[in-house]
Amino acid sequence: MLAWAATLAMRAWRAWRGRAPFIMLNGLISDTRIMTEDGIKQIRERTHVLDVGKVAELEQRIATCGTSLGALMERAGCAIADQMRSWVPDPAPILILTGSGNNGGDGWVCGRALAQAGWPVALACPRPPEQLSAEPARTAALEAVTAAEAHGWPLSVLVAPTPEELSREFDRASGVVDAILGTGFSGMQVREPYATWIQLANRRRFRGKLTRKRIGGARHPQAGKRTPAHAKAAGKAKDAPFTIAADVPSGVSAQTGDAALPRIYADETVTMIVYKPGLLARKAAPMTGVVRLAPLVDDVERYLDAMT
Repeated sequence: MLAWAATLAMRAWRAWRGRAPFIMLNGLISDTRIMTEDGIKQIRERTHVLDVGKVAELEQRIATCGTSLGALMERAGCAIADQMRSWVPDPAPILILTGSGNNGGDGWVCGRALAQAGWPVALACPRPPEQLSAEPARTAALEAVTAAEAHGWPLSVLVAPTPEELSREFDRASGVVDAILGTGFSGMQVREPYATWIQLANRRRFRGKLTRKRIGGARHPQAGKRTPAHAKAAGKAKDAPFTIAADVPSGVSAQTGDAALPRIYADETVTMIVYKPGLLARKAAPMTGVVRLAPLVDDVERYLDAMT
């Protein structure tokens, strides 16, 4: 009886966290599983795991068939915005951290979609939109700024913000979107200014509001080698904003699940089109949170079959 109760609690917790569909005990014993339609969908989706090196090829094949990379970015950013609105249902401040690549482009689309719906958005970027070189990210950024100015949407852009400026936005935010580094990231160290951005994100997450504390000075504890232990011991601060990572948490390898210093700790990761192997690695779980798939196109199997 105790064993049954323990397995029931474990299965319920995993289903609640979104890591696995709820399975009845008789299903485990007999290898026949009774689950919801959503659970069946999750299992089917997780059969589509593609190496990072093949993802760009898949995107190009989809573009060749009529869905442009810009259209995929539009759908990706809107999927993140929809998920954020489900966690922050009433218009409240959202902070979006964007890089200079196409992962940042997802953030620009997300910011525009949220601001259009009435959510106050502060979007941090390393350089002005017109200086971005990656496409379609540059186009998405310029369109977001132009639309927000034309319609009076609550979108403010912070270009190369100081730690003090960014800390104030972290303190105000009810939600944070990490769109800094995408699936192309690898290595063991995140460069500036993103390292400081991530350190501030983690400090806000684990230690509470930043403006009550000194920002500079001693090295941030979440940036050190003991990050996982510190994160586990400290736990998420009670008033920490809900954090969603776009495609992959910044600082985490989407291929292997290895994590650099520093790295984002997200509550949820919305990954695009297919799962990447690193996102399903056990060692990446503290950073990814719940991993959800945004397919972006219908019948992904058709494109995958065409690649074999």
